[in-house]
Amino acid sequence: MEENERGSVIFRGLWPYAATIALIVAVFAFFTLILPIKTSWIQILMMGAIVLLFAGFAAAGKIKKQDKLEIRIALIILVGFVLRINYSLYTSFLVRQHDVLGFNEFGHLDYVYWIFSNGTLPNTNQLQFYHPPLQHILEAGVMKLFSLLSPKTDLMSLFETAKIVPCFATCSTLLVVHSLCREMGISRRSTAIALAILAFQPTFLLFSSGINNDAMMLLFYMIAVLYTIRWYHNPTMKNILLLAVAIGLGMMTKVSAATVAFFTAPFFLIVLVQKIREKSAKRLFGQFAAFIGVCAPLGLWYPIRNYIKFGQPLTYVSDALSNELYVGDHSLVSRFLSFPVKEIFTPQFCRPYDDFRIWIYTLKCSIFGEYDFSQHDQLAIWFIAANLILIVLSLVAMIYILQKRKGISAINRFALAGLWLLQIVFFVFFNIKYPFGCTMDYRYMVPTCMIGAIYIGIAMEDIREKDKPILRIVYAFSIAAISVFALISLLFYIN
Repeated sequence: MEENERGSVIFRGLWPYAATIALIVAVFAFFTLILPIKTSWIQILMMGAIVLLFAGFAAAGKIKKQDKLEIRIALIILVGFVLRINYSLYTSFLVRQHDVLGFNEFGHLDYVYWIFSNGTLPNTNQLQFYHPPLQHILEAGVMKLFSLLSPKTDLMSLFETAKIVPCFATCSTLLVVHSLCREMGISRRSTAIALAILAFQPTFLLFSSGINNDAMMLLFYMIAVLYTIRWYHNPTMKNILLLAVAIGLGMMTKVSAATVAFFTAPFFLIVLVQKIREKSAKRLFGQFAAFIGVCAPLGLWYPIRNYIKFGQPLTYVSDALSNELYVGDHSLVSRFLSFPVKEIFTPQFCRPYDDFRIWIYTLKCSIFGEYDFSQHDQLAIWFIAANLILIVLSLVAMIYILQKRKGISAINRFALAGLWLLQIVFFVFFNIKYPFGCTMDYRYMVPTCMIGAIYIGIAMEDIREKDKPILRIVYAFSIAAISVFALISLLFYIN
């Protein structure tokens, strides 16, 4: 593959992130403070924007190949933005949330309100207050800014503006995946396919209105993955410091972000061995020292603070879980190794208080969360089927790429597969240690869908270039499956 066919040149640098936050702030300010209008009108306007973007996507087919792919990647990203902003606007900060609770209940809502009203960190680690505070500080900061710009705005409307933070995080994650594809030398076509899946992946829509700490942690986690590979390609002090900042800020959002270090450590070891063989490892030890000097204080200051103040263990996870959610009375075989077909479509939605078969649960949770969308019962069945097909395609694509020995670099074959395996191992371990319905939530393994999407993109690009009828059928089927998934997601979540 020629170098000029790799990666998109659009969205390079910091300007896309600055433009994204400016767009989201402007839209939220207009629709929540300046001109509050009915939710139905917001959805109509957003649907109009999506139609225009689709029209632009179709029109791009008349442009020469290279520019066509550039423009289509940009339009796919913008469609993803519109879907996230739309969902965040019409979904209240009290709807489809995790551990938000109410005022004086020590949930994430109360956490943000404490910082907003007192300007200090919490004086307790009760319930959700044990979490590091970065996303909560950012959300309280947004609320404070809007309260100064519009002093008469009521508290509930200010909390609606707090959703700017998770909305920005989910949009930015799409940009980071785009950069990751470019860093890995993945072609524009493969990148477009991967982004087309992720633009419509519902988990990101659900995250876009969540005022808990999932969205921002995921953003920093994926930035850490990006800079791990970027440092591997170019082991400079700048890249390792940015990697340290990403992991540190991820841990300052949610301590579980530290698990990305298991992905990063092998790359450190590989480069170290290479430099030792070249007798040039001295500078690398300086980089590692700088990495620890930046990452450790950023990531550990709040857990250490809570350890000193409250005796909270550094790896503490709240055990305030309802006994009604307990699934540990079911065998490990029934929980992890059973997949009865009859339960795939009935019931359509997750039941955290009744379900215990983890893979069926995550199949549904990855598109519906833990929530019931009874108004879309029939559409939900088709959505589950489309999602299952994409999951199977992603696993087949991963196996296909792993066994290839020519045409695809070793890092593209193995790096993301290692990250995928890491996610699965931690998810299973987490559910063994904490056997509850809520811990089966797909939000604890979201990077797997990004990895799967990228592998689908790489595999489809590879088989497209082969002159075999069966592979042409597989390619056409895959395109159709992605299109159906995207259409159903659009119909399901646009209102």
